[in-house]
Amino acid sequence: MKKFTILLILFVFTGSAFASNWTVTQITDNATKPFIYGNYIAYNVHDGIDQEIYIYDIANQSTTQITDNATNDTLTSIYGNYVAYHQSDGDDQEIYIYDIANQSTTQITDNSTNDSSASIYGNYVAYSRYDAEDNDMEIYLYDISSQSTTQITDDTLSDGQPSIYGNYITYFGYDGNDYEICIYDIANQSETQITDNSFSYLSPLIYGNYITYFGYDGIDQEIYLYDIASQSTTQITDNATNDTLTSIYGNYITYYNDNEIYLYDIASQSTTQITDNIYINRWASIYENYIAYDEYDNNILIRRTFSNIYLATQNAVPEPASIILVFFGLVSYVAKLKRE
Repeated sequence: MKKFTILLILFVFTGSAFASNWTVTQITDNATKPFIYGNYIAYNVHDGIDQEIYIYDIANQSTTQITDNATNDTLTSIYGNYVAYHQSDGDDQEIYIYDIANQSTTQITDNSTNDSSASIYGNYVAYSRYDAEDNDMEIYLYDISSQSTTQITDDTLSDGQPSIYGNYITYFGYDGNDYEICIYDIANQSETQITDNSFSYLSPLIYGNYITYFGYDGIDQEIYLYDIASQSTTQITDNATNDTLTSIYGNYITYYNDNEIYLYDIASQSTTQITDNIYINRWASIYENYIAYDEYDNNILIRRTFSNIYLATQNAVPEPASIILVFFGLVSYVAKLKRE
């Protein structure tokens, strides 16, 4: 029997399936607050008169202006082929959705009060509306397919900043003392309050089974994560400076702290600092291995009203299982040669 040697190389990866290095591309030099989904980045641009909305196609590296009027258009979300925003009509704010595929715009509210904070998922748009009678905000749901609107909350206290995913809408609600986070089940038409303490929690975002939000802990602003299935809450930041949530996608959360952008991995409970520079980075939006973010200079002499927008791409590496299979294949091949 011939002797042979087997060289076994084992690669062990923890955390993300992507490499730690990022490729950064500048998309614009005069825009702010990007939202990314799929192949598109939507953002606001001031054209010298008012605020308009543009879309950048990552694959084609092309830009399309989707609003062009004499009033401010404020981008609030993007999902699939739809972009949601509110527009001032001179008297109040109304909600619009833009269909990227059909290049068409639909006005979904038309009244004498302010509608804002539209969040879109599938065929639904959740948004908040000012109720002049009770002097508060309420949550509404618009069905794109049926063109019908349903009022979700109806009380004498403000409910705002809705975020929708699947069968759930999350939002903050004022309880008479502070703001707490609530979740509404669309199918069951039921509301559940998921926080209850003496501090205010704001800007909830939902993706899949997770709701993330930020709130004051008595010292500064921290970020929390609520698991709908287990009804458990995890504090994901704990420091002496303010952390401000900006987006969630899959197992990842983006936020900024001290003018830098961070990425939190829910699965590995690890944090990665994305930016580290002398500029101000205060908004980031994540989709798969892309993060779109804005950046502007803090020097008052050259400070821009609007910032640069960048796209950070996390470079992929083979999955661990694939690498191990390759090397076991190599081992088998070497062993075979030794036997011959």
